[in-house]
Amino acid sequence: MLIEISTEAARKIGGIYTVISSKLPYLQKKYKEDLLLISMLDEKSEIDEKPAGKLKPVFSKLSALGIKCKYGEWSGYGAKVIAIDAREFGERPAAYVDESGRTVNDKQANCIKYKLWKEFKIDSLESSWDFNEAVVWGHAVGILIEELINAKIIASPTLQFHEWLTGAALLHLKSKGISLPTVFTTHATVLGRSLASTGRDVLREAAEKKEGINISESYRYHVEAKHQLEVQTALNADVLTCVSKAVATEVQYILGRKPDVIVWNGVAKPPAVSEERKKRAHFIRDELLRFLESYFQPYYDQSYKDAILTYISGRYEFSNKGFDIYINALGRLNKQLKKVKSEKRIFAFIFAASSTSGPRDEVIHNYLLQNKANHFLRTYTESIYEKYGNTPNAIAVLKAKNKSVGTNLQSMLKGMMKLGSAPAISTHNLNYGNDIILNTCRAAGLNNAKDDRVKIIFYPTYASPMDGVLNMAYYDVLKGTDIGIFPSRYEPYGYTPIESCFAKNISFTTDASGFGLYALENIPQASRMGLKILKVQRRKTQHTVDELARELLALYKMPADRFRQLEQEAAKVINYCTWDKTIWYYFKAYQMAEQKHGNEYSKG
Repeated sequence: MLIEISTEAARKIGGIYTVISSKLPYLQKKYKEDLLLISMLDEKSEIDEKPAGKLKPVFSKLSALGIKCKYGEWSGYGAKVIAIDAREFGERPAAYVDESGRTVNDKQANCIKYKLWKEFKIDSLESSWDFNEAVVWGHAVGILIEELINAKIIASPTLQFHEWLTGAALLHLKSKGISLPTVFTTHATVLGRSLASTGRDVLREAAEKKEGINISESYRYHVEAKHQLEVQTALNADVLTCVSKAVATEVQYILGRKPDVIVWNGVAKPPAVSEERKKRAHFIRDELLRFLESYFQPYYDQSYKDAILTYISGRYEFSNKGFDIYINALGRLNKQLKKVKSEKRIFAFIFAASSTSGPRDEVIHNYLLQNKANHFLRTYTESIYEKYGNTPNAIAVLKAKNKSVGTNLQSMLKGMMKLGSAPAISTHNLNYGNDIILNTCRAAGLNNAKDDRVKIIFYPTYASPMDGVLNMAYYDVLKGTDIGIFPSRYEPYGYTPIESCFAKNISFTTDASGFGLYALENIPQASRMGLKILKVQRRKTQHTVDELARELLALYKMPADRFRQLEQEAAKVINYCTWDKTIWYYFKAYQMAEQKHGNEYSKG
């Protein structure tokens, strides 16, 4: 039996959700009914509740402690899940005996943290709320597993723990002397991510240093509690795994243990390309061009024919994700293209969620008008942008045939709102000033001026069907774009380039990302397949900026048929990254853990 513990099973909050959900069918195929997921319970949980059955006595026992359990199936996946809400448990009164023998009355959360200090020397005196939440939840997971074993509901499962967030569960079982095969997977280290965010080259540092990192660094970046929990989880697991060679180097340096197995990430097998999917991609492309025209049209006319749509997406980690490389390369490209006589434009999106008060009023107003105008035009022509370049040109042709309709449409477009001399860079009102993305765009000369060949659009919210502007899921948006650029300095694995290729986008990653390193080893002639791997390691940033600018200029000048061919080739990259090629690394890790606990495990 396999029990997989994470905070993201049936709960979409981050990148690990993609890992767990996409590999789930392969676990279900192997373990069938002997697979159980344990996750966190809150309003984000995606669980179809089922009768608790034989679990009911255990749930009642935990409920008396303030631990709420919900049993069911992961909506759309069918896997068995127990989700736990331990918030009340953490606030319940409890007591512990300190080192002087004095009984201290406190809330349960602090008692758990004291136990972690006493038994594992995890210093959480100055810990943050998210550490406290994870520790209480993890401890509750440990209690659940303990009670399931005591009740003989499960016998000898292999336990898979994801990330430091699950560490308290593993350590609880260790503390209780419950000997089960344990596998701990770190997708990125807490301290490594913190170091990289300040501009430190973690991979180079890890490769050059002979000794592990000093614990004082965790205090310097105020992540000492998370770091020490992660270290102890790594040291106490039977098998330690990570998701790429990049992380393996980092893990040995940061956590003080060499990973036993690299469990490369994978993706689900793509469905066959259907006519319906092609039509949808065409519709989304038209919708994006319509949005872009509504964004820029109030300020100046320009052609949208043969436009190239690029994007970068990810957490708002400016240095780690390489936002500066993306922006500065586009700035350099913009200066070069101003010397070229061409109406072709590059529209560059930045998808990075931040704090906003909502979309700008003029953005919504103008988009609605543009949609209405295009709706009328569609009764006369199906191809506005490829045939006419923009809406005003299409209206002018229509006006020659039907003056009244053409005049009405021109009047409609005159009702668009215009604020300032050029379109704002951000589609939304930010809740703060001095934004580093906006500042870097301006410094790079990307101001959305009329003579700019590269136009920049900062979309500081999660793209979703209810985001208030495009109202499209992120993965749908990709289907209407051309180039995905992810110049990360720190990326433990990185699904975004794979997702980009799947959407038939020419894609960029780096030799500092886990996927980039995987591609260098496993995807022959990747660049000919529309996957470009930028050199970031042991290199000055300006050289990477120059390389990206050169590559983009070459794509800009590339004949349309070759460009489209490269997009088609990019979609084939996914064939090298499916779970049927990588799931075996997880199975190897489970077997290694089981072998440490006797032959009865290695049979399964």
